[in-house]
Amino acid sequence: MFRPVLMLGLAALPLAPIGPADAKDEAYGTLKLFGDWIVGCNNLLSCTAIGMVPEAAAQIAYIKVQRGASASATPAISVVIFSDDARQKARVGLTISGGHTTLPLDEMTLNGADNYLRGDVGPDVSEGFLVALLSGQDLDLQIDGESEPVPVSLRGMSAALRYMDAEQSRAGGVTALVAKGSKPSSAVPTPPQIAPLVGQMLTDVGAVAATPKGLPARGDGCPDEAQAQEYKAGDGQIVFGICRFLAAYNAGTEFWTVDGGVPRQFHFPVTGGDVYDVDGLINAGLDDNGLTMTEFAQGRGLGDCGRTSSWAFTGTSFQRVALTEMSECRGVSIDDWPNLYSRDVIAAAAGTR
Repeated sequence: MFRPVLMLGLAALPLAPIGPADAKDEAYGTLKLFGDWIVGCNNLLSCTAIGMVPEAAAQIAYIKVQRGASASATPAISVVIFSDDARQKARVGLTISGGHTTLPLDEMTLNGADNYLRGDVGPDVSEGFLVALLSGQDLDLQIDGESEPVPVSLRGMSAALRYMDAEQSRAGGVTALVAKGSKPSSAVPTPPQIAPLVGQMLTDVGAVAATPKGLPARGDGCPDEAQAQEYKAGDGQIVFGICRFLAAYNAGTEFWTVDGGVPRQFHFPVTGGDVYDVDGLINAGLDDNGLTMTEFAQGRGLGDCGRTSSWAFTGTSFQRVALTEMSECRGVSIDDWPNLYSRDVIAAAAGTR
């Protein structure tokens, strides 16, 4: 996925929450914060919960619990630590502080990528691992060679997993993570489905020499070299991306076309919200597959919070097909943010609308 990052500042700006335009469509999920745990589910009822370090912590680590919506889906659990030295592998000891149960594993091998060390808890011990964590206050992660452990907070874990159970209709059943009961697995409904969206392939033609008549000029802060960008759709339409602002680490782009000599703007509901005066995408870029336009609205310059989304061009509008969000700026990798909306996209035949 294309991930534009403008590391031009470190101060945090508030991000508009998913607001009224999306709230009317119940398919879009929302984030819920319970203590130091955050959880969100998408339109297909796949859920992700993340347990983080306390807000004042100097180091970065977290636990990720992800589960699909089907009755047979088991939780996938990952332990993640940020590593300044970008090491490729590390042994990590695990202990629970404030608990009265023993973990089914006391060490893990974590593999490194992009400064994050990551290890998966095996499915054979995942249930026992969660049960043990529920009894404690922190999961202490001790990296080989480091003097101090990194504590991942377990405060709010029970409430976050109960929320996940409720969203997936598992509460009171044998498949629940926390809210267990006697209801059989057959009581879990079949996961919802959504038909794929047919999208136009887009080709990045490059910067245009002059912005077509009737389209807006560059906005405040946009550099002189930020010319309008031209994209050609599979049906022959031309879409123009125009820089409308540049502020710190976020740049706003509006998208327009000229239809029969008449300029027409494409609308993107609740992406800028009250924070940015732009009806477009933040830090926009065309994905490598040419099927989606992506955005990465950073909550701060470190890029560890904010929102990502992907939009497919149908020939008449841009439709959102993916949404992830992280409201807590505590070092969680963009790859692990809870997904709040997901829809497959298939390419339209060339020349068709």
